[in-house]
Amino acid sequence: MALDNYTGKYTGAGQTIVIIDQGISTSYTNSNVVYSYDFADNDSNAVNSGGNHGGMVANVAQQVASGVKIIHLKVFSDGSSGAYFSDIEEALQWVVNNTNTYNITAVNMSLVSGNVQTPSVWLGSDEYQALDDKGVIVTVASGNSKASYATDGVNCLSSSESVISVSATDINGDFTNFSQQHKDLTDVASLGKNVNVIDDSGVVHSISGTSFSAPTIAGAAAILQEAAIDLLGHKLTDEEFLDLIQKTGDKVTNYTINDGTSTAVSSNYFDKDVLVDALSMSDTITTINDGTIATAQKIGVLTTGTKLLTDSVTKSIDDKDFYQFELTKESSVDFLLSGLDSDIDLNLYDGNGKAIHQGWAWGSVDIAYQETLAAGTYYVGVDYYDGVNQADSSTYNLSLTVDNGALTPTSTSTSTSTSTSTSTSTSTSTSTSTSTPTSTPTSTPDDGKIATAQKIGVLTTGTKLLTDSVTKSIDDKDFYQFELTKESSVDFLLSNLDSDIDLNLYDGNGKAIHEGWAWGSVDIAYQETLAAGTYYVGVDYYDGYNYYDGVNQVDSSAYNLSLTIAPVGYTEINLANAVAYLETHQNEYNDQIVL
Repeated sequence: MALDNYTGKYTGAGQTIVIIDQGISTSYTNSNVVYSYDFADNDSNAVNSGGNHGGMVANVAQQVASGVKIIHLKVFSDGSSGAYFSDIEEALQWVVNNTNTYNITAVNMSLVSGNVQTPSVWLGSDEYQALDDKGVIVTVASGNSKASYATDGVNCLSSSESVISVSATDINGDFTNFSQQHKDLTDVASLGKNVNVIDDSGVVHSISGTSFSAPTIAGAAAILQEAAIDLLGHKLTDEEFLDLIQKTGDKVTNYTINDGTSTAVSSNYFDKDVLVDALSMSDTITTINDGTIATAQKIGVLTTGTKLLTDSVTKSIDDKDFYQFELTKESSVDFLLSGLDSDIDLNLYDGNGKAIHQGWAWGSVDIAYQETLAAGTYYVGVDYYDGVNQADSSTYNLSLTVDNGALTPTSTSTSTSTSTSTSTSTSTSTSTSTSTPTSTPTSTPDDGKIATAQKIGVLTTGTKLLTDSVTKSIDDKDFYQFELTKESSVDFLLSNLDSDIDLNLYDGNGKAIHEGWAWGSVDIAYQETLAAGTYYVGVDYYDGYNYYDGVNQVDSSAYNLSLTIAPVGYTEINLANAVAYLETHQNEYNDQIVL
């Protein structure tokens, strides 16, 4: 998006953007600066005679929102390229304490440290959450070191769910070859290559970097919050703001996975961002810990169907991922670990952490086995093998499939699985397991109404596949309850039908959100963006005239129901579209909480 994409009546008037950066520049001074402070040196002089970065960042924000007020919070000592996390935390805490005093709409941090693939915790995480609770939008640059890393990721300061991680695009709307981005962590993109800024002498400079993509989003926040106050009488929540710019933005479609061979762009003022150094032991970054059974990610109750999980493990750094799951009845569970780049093991544990099955093989081959498990709590661990390996990290796909058909008794057994890698070599894995003998199949659950819906747990990124059947008049409805822990875009697909079946979505109170239907035995598919909460999806046999197969009336149908949360699609902001949408869809926001 060009900085002059929107030229309407809103200018960000009455809104304030905080720039946490190098401080006030003597070469790129900003209009309408209402407050400044130096947290690095603990004084009121926030001028940095040796650094222009903060001034240029604010310049970009004011090109988008010319009427906005600026606050400079300096966290770098003069001449320093590193800042203490503790100083950044103090600056964020000041914003928390002064949000109402200055009507602070957004905070911009064009500061970077590292490359992560999962949300990270640091000293300022509590302040991030506090600002999120206050409705303050925090924009953070994703980083400019794509070529330095073998795996896609973002700057750890931009990885939090409480902030907006901003990657950089060029004038054609494609990702730049320096911008860090990640399918789950990048929230939005904006122009970050050859951005024009004007110094105090009137000279135009072309600069590049995600440092200048992030303040574009901060400026857009000021514009849209001014518009929201005018049109709705209250501000948007930060969740509504992000949803608005994502659904009205332009899709970024031309990009490739980073293979580590690209080189950084060079321009007149190529910006490498301001590296934030951890200069004291108390200022370390900690990645979310799922490396032990005690801190395992909880994926909820497994029911008939497949739970698909995708993540990665790295030798010595993040070499184990644990997942906790529940079974409400005796079930046969198929475990499959695939898509590996290195030697990874797949182990199963009971609720006390005692190993049930140790699955391993030599090389980067799939691990597959089946266990019949009683109702209870279990843990599955993805474990990087620390011996001689093929690569120091690996992504993986982990699928847990429950088949609640007829179960056969099992005893102590030795299972063997054979997998073929992409190089066509074949490897055999052998593992020993001890299982509890089983008896008779379980009965069909009463899931014909919302009150007795099958609980399928929390949906996370990936696909939940459910298979069952419905029969006219006898068992004509199946309901499933699912949970979302954050706002998510969910794809619903009902397929492989023999008759006319509908697919309906309900909120936690049983109120219909979407009624999906079509004439005949055709697939039903739709997408909904849903807030965190409880939902129900209903598979409903249509009781009117139904499918005729040429010989008989078909009174029943099997079905496949998939619920998919896709990785965040890459979107470049289009501010003009966002304002226009807000102007024409005010009714969508008139029931929201006033901030």
